[in-house]
Amino acid sequence: MATSVLEVPMSFMEKMLKILVVDDDPLVREFLQDALCQLGHEVAVVQSGIEGLNALLTQEFDLVICDMMMPKMDGLEFLKAVKGRKLSADVVIVTGFASIESAVEALKLGAYDYIQKPVRHELLLSLVNRVAEKRYLLRENILLKETISRYRWQYGDIIGSSQKMQSLYSLLERLKGRTIPVLIYGESGTGKELVARTIWKESPRCNDIFIAVNCGTIVDTLAESELFGHVQGSFTGAYRDKKGLFEATNGGTLFLDELTELPLSIQAKLLRAIEQKKIRKVGDTKEIDVDVRLIVATNQDPDMAVEKGILRKDLYYRLNVVSIKLPPLRERREDIDLLLDYFVKKNGIDAGIEFFSKEALEALRAYDWPGNVRELEHLVQRLIIFCDSNKVRVEDLPLFKKETCEGPNANSSTDLALKENEAKLIQKALKIAQGNKLKAAKLLGINPSTLYRKLKKISQE
Repeated sequence: MATSVLEVPMSFMEKMLKILVVDDDPLVREFLQDALCQLGHEVAVVQSGIEGLNALLTQEFDLVICDMMMPKMDGLEFLKAVKGRKLSADVVIVTGFASIESAVEALKLGAYDYIQKPVRHELLLSLVNRVAEKRYLLRENILLKETISRYRWQYGDIIGSSQKMQSLYSLLERLKGRTIPVLIYGESGTGKELVARTIWKESPRCNDIFIAVNCGTIVDTLAESELFGHVQGSFTGAYRDKKGLFEATNGGTLFLDELTELPLSIQAKLLRAIEQKKIRKVGDTKEIDVDVRLIVATNQDPDMAVEKGILRKDLYYRLNVVSIKLPPLRERREDIDLLLDYFVKKNGIDAGIEFFSKEALEALRAYDWPGNVRELEHLVQRLIIFCDSNKVRVEDLPLFKKETCEGPNANSSTDLALKENEAKLIQKALKIAQGNKLKAAKLLGINPSTLYRKLKKISQE
């Protein structure tokens, strides 16, 4: 295979690659590791395709040099697994049994290149330099795209054009195609689950299951069973075997919101599940292999949570591969107009930002939004129902009729009452909630049972 060493305008640090060697022959592993380390690269070695795949799922590598003939999982099977998961590393297949057919098959499956043992030093140098140039150009392309898109106002369903949001979008771009753990933290209502779902949609596991759970809703005594499952008879009420969240999400992405609500004893078992990729159901003696991408969130500052003793330090360090801090809405007031426009149009009002008077907009921009984006969205939904005119005035804003004096309340919907034209308001709420009576009741600020009674009464009239 004819190759040439290309001169590329890169610094020494830009030429350095993180390389994974996958080969069942210890002599080959040692040779490749020594040769690549001498070239200044960071090198890890494993002895099987399965170990190699696990390494790629937990760490980021630029290049994988993989042997063709290995037990259990050969080079082509390994290559298929890597490409099937859309992992970003380039793969080079190495073998002592070269053939045109296997070379063509490897290239068809997406291998970067194909070389034969014994690997010559100059060929290895040329190959690695070509990969380094490619990775450098890819990084430059990403940076260019980030520069071009630095004024974007939306990323998926995330809205905002402020500098803080541009920084978030840049980080989300870098997470594309990766499966590493992510820790998201920020105040309630800042959109932690929305960011988690966005990360999942842009990941290699986007076609696999996504499960979101709020740890604050899990009863402490049942937390282990909820996460890891249980077998029949393991405790009172365990009438049959049950899958836990980890087993149910196997192959997909699990989002654990409000992580600090989990007891420390369960956090220790969570750490073990992450590190060993194995779980044990309550009451069982055997372990189950699981492959789960974990995204966690908390409304606490993680460092403070560790100091308070509500987050295990070892778990924090294990999860904190990438951390994302979401800014409160009061720290990105320049996004309020965009958010208002988006939510008004989302709820069927074409006027968008024009739905608000100048005075109302000024009041909304000045408000501190303790409930953040969630509070703003709920306010828009309520205004669409209760506003009698085509434009929202300051006096239509419940936030400034009551909460300004008594202190803001993110859950002010429960203080609202139905107005005189009850049937009209109920139908409007149902339309916005797309027929969902529970959501409509929440918008109206009444109990679902009350809404059911009123609907029954309306239907009888």
